[in-house]
Amino acid sequence: AAFQQALKLDPDLLQARVNLAVVLHAGLGRTEAAAALLEEALRLEPSRVDAHFLLGRVYLTCDRVDRAILMLRRTVDLSPNSWEAHYWLGLAFMRADSLTAAAASLGSASRWGPWMPGPHLSLGHLLDRLGRSLEAQAEYEVFQRLRQLERRVELYRGKLKLDPKDLAAMEALGFAYLEQGRLQEAASRFQRTVRLDPDFARGYCGLAQVFAAGGNWPAAVEAYEHATRMQPDLSMAWMGLGAASYRIGQGEEAIAAYEQALALDAETPEALASLGEVYSGLERDEEAIAVWSQLLLQNPRHPQAGTWIARSRERLAGK
Repeated sequence: AAFQQALKLDPDLLQARVNLAVVLHAGLGRTEAAAALLEEALRLEPSRVDAHFLLGRVYLTCDRVDRAILMLRRTVDLSPNSWEAHYWLGLAFMRADSLTAAAASLGSASRWGPWMPGPHLSLGHLLDRLGRSLEAQAEYEVFQRLRQLERRVELYRGKLKLDPKDLAAMEALGFAYLEQGRLQEAASRFQRTVRLDPDFARGYCGLAQVFAAGGNWPAAVEAYEHATRMQPDLSMAWMGLGAASYRIGQGEEAIAAYEQALALDAETPEALASLGEVYSGLERDEEAIAVWSQLLLQNPRHPQAGTWIARSRERLAGK
């Protein structure tokens, strides 16, 4: 009623038309009335993205597939970075049995929204229809992984609604966003953890991982160094500092960081593997062999340690 009253007061009030169309479509199932409102909104403002997008979905609900494709194509033209626009266009193409076009649109959706599980599920269904069962299975596996990750995000967001200062939930949400590739959202959560607790070392580790994911290795080194000062017994900070230092050419600093991680836990396989890699990169092959031999003693079935050792021995023999 409020939306209808707004329209009476100002017939050109576009947002009211769009909002009322949402209610009519999603809440009341009155798709034809929603379509009429959106069509009128687009006559008044032809470049309005949200009206094109919603009208495309309304047309798809009405099984007016050609019109849905037209509206969703216009949405993609107006907002080419929108994963949702590509996704719904892909669904419309599937409905029209235009499977090649559907695959292209769903692929674009997965690229623009790499954290979203839906495009991969739809791609799996499409590939099954094409008889490409192995590729379909791969998409279903990606869907399952992303869906589990999405549930983690939902879980921690729910915890933060109950307690906005829950550092553990905030940190976990940051790492979940990081795993999704949503770097800005991850950085925001980690920044909030260290604002709430300036000594929270894991928050600095999270920020360092965001910097590293964005290719800003010097900033990652600085954040990891801060974390080691805040909590010297935090192994993940030393491991991250070793990796980041090596990436900016600080080999000796990387060795020192990995050795500190091993001092905290002498049987950390990742630290042994990485320390050997640094020694090898510095052509200190005897030390690399010693470290990787220790790794092989811990795990005789390690998939790569034997190969690494053989490579270093071959290089020593050629000197």
